[in-house]
Amino acid sequence: GYLSVAQRRAADLDASLRTALEARELLGGMFGPSCEAEVTVGLAAAYLALGRQEDALTVLDDIPVEEQIRPQTRIHSLVLRAMAASGAAPSAAAAFLLSHAGEFAGGSNEQAMLLIRAAQEIAYRSGAYENAALLLGVLIRSGSDTQDVEVGLPVLESSRLQGHLPQSALEALIAEGFNTDPRAAVGLAVTALTELTADRRAPRPR
Repeated sequence: GYLSVAQRRAADLDASLRTALEARELLGGMFGPSCEAEVTVGLAAAYLALGRQEDALTVLDDIPVEEQIRPQTRIHSLVLRAMAASGAAPSAAAAFLLSHAGEFAGGSNEQAMLLIRAAQEIAYRSGAYENAALLLGVLIRSGSDTQDVEVGLPVLESSRLQGHLPQSALEALIAEGFNTDPRAAVGLAVTALTELTADRRAPRPR
């Protein structure tokens, strides 16, 4: 699993998928449902990195029942499912993630960053570029610009937004997100998801 992540971060996406497939073949359910779920999540992330959203969703359907897996693995699977669905139906993906937002509350910092990272991707795919820039600033503040939060996709870079927002506005939004109180970061993501669920193009959340 770690090797697959390392290959993905080195931009060798095909090797990452081969390694994730090999991990599932070698391990499977050998060490119980929790390990099987983690291997499956890793494979879904590898598919997602290659833009194979349908394959990612298919393997996520194979995850063991919730009671048998670690909460962190379940959170990771929810985020991957939302991100895989966001390309075809971003507002539905936002609604799905929003319906599970309570599971992120009071969790670890990594769980919070997973929620924010997914909200950022969904915002970008929805054309809500102000929200995407704002949440990018939050992620940079947390250190997630170095891909500490593994979701299978490269972290959204500011260059990806440059064609959609004036440079001065983009920089101001990223700075605003960066200066957001970390305790308010999850609320910011939830507000963005609420707007995206309604498919609104409202100004950035305050």
